[in-house]
Amino acid sequence: TEIETFLLDRENPALKVNEGLSPLDKIIKKYSGISRVEARGFIEKGKLFLLNKAPDQALKYFQKVVGNYAQQRSLAAEAAFLQSRIYELIGNQEKLVQSFVQVVRGFSDVPKWNQKAIEAIFHLHEKQLTLEKKVSRLQALTQTYKDIPKLAAVIQNRIGALYYNANENLLAKEAYKTTIKNYKQGESIKARLSLAKIYAEEE
Repeated sequence: TEIETFLLDRENPALKVNEGLSPLDKIIKKYSGISRVEARGFIEKGKLFLLNKAPDQALKYFQKVVGNYAQQRSLAAEAAFLQSRIYELIGNQEKLVQSFVQVVRGFSDVPKWNQKAIEAIFHLHEKQLTLEKKVSRLQALTQTYKDIPKLAAVIQNRIGALYYNANENLLAKEAYKTTIKNYKQGESIKARLSLAKIYAEEE
């Protein structure tokens, strides 16, 4: 597609950020009415503004995709995730976390970006902390996001994994049992499998 060709050209370091906007506008205009192309074009415009340290303009295009192209699920999820780069750039920690939560809450049907958002949440709350502090933060998050059972369950299983990796099997088992007791989604199955693995290793 023309956008893919544009992206290859953009990899040339000699191409200035501002030079990318005009070709994108032409492609969006040419394929007006084809939502997939329009959405991708607006995402790339947002990325260009982000590279140009213009977060307000970048946010406008990412929000445009999320709001107007929700039927293009993968692209809308990508745009929602990319909003995090803006909040990271301007140093807004609260909105940074919320941008990842938005992806988990609104795009659970898009595994790629859903998983990226969950991993980003873990990274933010686990970096440079002792095991005790990591667990404490994650336990607080299970309460903060109890209205998003999928996210709360994933966090609870993460607690189990942290304990398991630290050879704290007793605490790991309790963490997984909590998942099984409190959540009835896919993470409950994962908790049962992890619990079975621990019991098998202890035999």
